[in-house]
Amino acid sequence: MSGLLLGFSGKMASGKSTTAKNILANIENTVSTANKENIASTENTENAENTASNEGSFKVISFADELRKEVSLLLSHAREVNSPSKYAQHEIFAQVDKRIAKKLYNFILSDQRNIRRTVMQVWGTDVRRANNENYWVEKAMDKALLLNSQGINVGIDDVRFENEAAAILENNGILIRLDISPVEQHRRLEEIRNKQIDKSTLRHSSEMALDNFPFFSLRVDNSDSAKAEEEIFNYLMYKLLVSYNV
Repeated sequence: MSGLLLGFSGKMASGKSTTAKNILANIENTVSTANKENIASTENTENAENTASNEGSFKVISFADELRKEVSLLLSHAREVNSPSKYAQHEIFAQVDKRIAKKLYNFILSDQRNIRRTVMQVWGTDVRRANNENYWVEKAMDKALLLNSQGINVGIDDVRFENEAAAILENNGILIRLDISPVEQHRRLEEIRNKQIDKSTLRHSSEMALDNFPFFSLRVDNSDSAKAEEEIFNYLMYKLLVSYNV
């Protein structure tokens, strides 16, 4: 049986990763318990336990997984060379304007705040997506669909753009939007980082592209995480029951 494909969208600090992990774990526990009880009613307990232990798993992945790998390389390489020109010679810049490489080098070695996140936004959106809109989507979806084919439930916890959202929906996935108020977002960011984040980061296209997207499967207020997770879980259980004609 193919695994579930879930996509989670929301602004920074909306709780995408935590919610994805909690929801998928809850689904696995529920399905595993139901299967164990069902098998135990018709077979011996040993068979039930063996089946339950081999059944069901989940994985949370991100469209940004490969981005993080490339950004780590960008950051480490900047500290290994001693000039923008040498930095720009790295193979990762093979199809990139060398002026961008040199600007990245100078920025990475500057003393500004949130260097890693800014580089992720610039490299992920302004460089890679500018050259190929589906660069990150193709990498992540190949991984997600392979896992699904193995019966593994997958949650993608960083759906930020329309092509990413479309990829989830086109592959029979369920797309969930987590909303929080600006006040709650700032409170969480201050709690996590103990400082305010640059406002330009909050206005980046990766934070705003899906604000008015009309095709979410479900949209919930995640200011109260426990309540939101309950709503999402109930929705998914209903979808599963309908899909299996229960």
